[in-house]
Amino acid sequence: MKSFQIDFLTIAIILLIIVILLFFSVPRQGSTTRKNNYVLESHRNLAKAIEKYYADHNEYPAMMFNTELQKHAQWKLYTVHTGDPALGLAGITTPVAYVKTVFSDPYANRRNVPFRYYTDGKGWILFSPGPDTDSNIDPLQDFYTSVPQPSPHLIGLKTYNPTNGSCSAGDIWTLKVGKKKIIQSSSKRTTIWRTIVDKVRDIFSI
Repeated sequence: MKSFQIDFLTIAIILLIIVILLFFSVPRQGSTTRKNNYVLESHRNLAKAIEKYYADHNEYPAMMFNTELQKHAQWKLYTVHTGDPALGLAGITTPVAYVKTVFSDPYANRRNVPFRYYTDGKGWILFSPGPDTDSNIDPLQDFYTSVPQPSPHLIGLKTYNPTNGSCSAGDIWTLKVGKKKIIQSSSKRTTIWRTIVDKVRDIFSI
């Protein structure tokens, strides 16, 4: 009986250790999912502002070169212009507030860095580097409004796909070309195991 109790205790300890290791080995999908949802919701708000600006000016907001973004990319990256009264340049927040804030990208390398933005006058794209924090989209190479968007190249090679892992490569984007509707990339992934882990982590704030 004593031997059985010792063996049972040993097995129980081993199983507990395995469960703990599995628990902490699963990526924090809950936190990633919340960030992804924030990115898409922020994009939707910015998209509305961009379209309102277009309705008033018959052109999309100008791009603004961002030196902070440029430190971490091999190609030029821009953000949507907020406006410059001194230069008489209108943007999405000045002089008319089409949106109150341009929102900060949670996946940027520093805080308070806006989302990436590009327009060629016929369409626009907003994008975030996603959970891996590496910029994949080069607008001059990956966003041609002369071809149907989103293109197979953009979807297949430059888009974040959570089924490849919560921190896999690829960007999260929102785009619009001409009179077509606004399109967003998907960043949702749910499995029973991850859902349980996320719920437990939320409860204990892990």
